[in-house]
Amino acid sequence: MVAGRVDAKHNRAAVLLRAMVGNADSVLPVELANGTTGTPILADGNGKTQAGTYSLLDIDQSTGNVFLGKIATAIICLGGVPPARVDLDTGTVTTSESVSACGHGIVSDGAGTLYNLAAGSVSTKLAPTTTLTPYDEAGQTTGNGFALRRGTPSSLAVDGVHHLALVVLRSRGHRVLRFTAGRRSGQQRDEPDLGRRPHHRTADPDPERLHRHQPRRPPPARHPGPIHPTRPDHPHRLDLQPGRHPDPAVLVLMTPS
Repeated sequence: MVAGRVDAKHNRAAVLLRAMVGNADSVLPVELANGTTGTPILADGNGKTQAGTYSLLDIDQSTGNVFLGKIATAIICLGGVPPARVDLDTGTVTTSESVSACGHGIVSDGAGTLYNLAAGSVSTKLAPTTTLTPYDEAGQTTGNGFALRRGTPSSLAVDGVHHLALVVLRSRGHRVLRFTAGRRSGQQRDEPDLGRRPHHRTADPDPERLHRHQPRRPPPARHPGPIHPTRPDHPHRLDLQPGRHPDPAVLVLMTPS
C-alpha cells in the first residue's frame, strides 16, 4: 500500500497499491459499510504513464473522484507529470496537462480545484523553491502556479470553505509569512528558535570559568495571535480569493526541523 483516503460522503475509501512485480500502481475501491473491495483500477503502466509514477492520493468528496500525483524522489528534481483522475464508479482513469513532478502533497479543496505542492532544485548546493499550483479537476487543466519561498515543504492543507491554504516547511526557526499571488507581496516575522537546546558543560576544572559560560535562557515565545475568521486585513489571515481563480493567497507556517 502506498497511500489511502476515506471519502466520508460516499461511505467508501480509495487505496493506492503498487505491484511487487512491474511496479504498476492501482487504485482499490473499498466499501466502508461492509469492508468489501472492488476491482483494482490500473492507474499507470498502461502505455500512457510509466509504472510506479504515482505516490500521492486525495479525494474530492464533492464528486467522489480520486486524484493521483507524483512525489519528489530527490533534491534535484525537474519535469512534470499529468495528475490522474480516477472515477471509482466507472473504473476509468484520465490524464491531461501536467504539474510539477517534484510533489510533496496534493489536496482537493472540495470545490473543483486540486492543489499541487512541489519543490525542486537544479543543484544540491541550492535550496529548492516551494511552489503551489492549482489544477482544475473538471477540465483537467493546469492553472498559474506561484513560488512561495526557498525551502523544502513537508505538508499541505486546504480549507475550501474559508479559502485558506496552509503549507508547512522545514526550517530551523519559526516564521510566519504572508503571500498574495499576483501582487507579489509578502510580510514575515521571525519567532525565536526554541527547538535548539543550549549547550551545558557537565564538568569543568575551573568553577569560575564555568560560571562565566553559563548559557542564557532563551527569550519567551511570542505568540503570533489567533487567525481572525472575518478580517481580511489581519496579518495572519490570507484568502484564496473565491471567484478569482487562480489568484489565491497562502499562509505559510515555518516549523523547526
